[in-house]
This record gives sequence, structure tokens and C-alpha cells, in this order.
Amino acid sequence: MVNYRILARQRQRRVPPGAVPSEVDMPKQKTHKGTAKRVKVTARGKVKRKMSFRGHLLSGRSPKRRRQLRRSPLLSKGDTVKARRALCV
Repeated sequence: MVNYRILARQRQRRVPPGAVPSEVDMPKQKTHKGTAKRVKVTARGKVKRKMSFRGHLLSGRSPKRRRQLRRSPLLSKGDTVKARRALCV
């Protein structure tokens, strides 16, 4: 029995001469540039973000608070999934 849907799909996916079929199969995913500017993926796959309240007026804050603001926190689990999907990682 011939499956005409599969035959039609194969005919639609014409491969240009000299190209490998795996390169043509799917369109490439684009990185979300807004997310890429705001977060960074670590070597272990965790996603780091910038701390808020770091722009200015730090002289009025206590040394302990300024020390705490130096670190860059990780995204939560749910946000990590979304950010990794937006970054195509």
C-alpha cells in the first residue's frame, strides 16, 4: 500500500544540488537577542542574570548590601527553561 502523504512530503523537500539533506530539513532557530543581552548560560547549563538596584546611588547603601549586590544570581527553574529555549540552547 502506497502512502501518498509521505510521497508528497518527500517531493516537497527538494534538496539543492551539493547540499546534504540534513542541512535542508528544518529551518534554523533564531536566538532571542533581547534575552541574549540580559542573561548568560554557564558551562553547566545554568542561566545567570544581572542583579537589579546596581545602577547608581550605591553610596547610601550599607557595605553589606553592596557586597551582596556584587554577585549575579541564577534564574529560577521555570525561567531557566524559558530562557534556554529563547537562546536555542
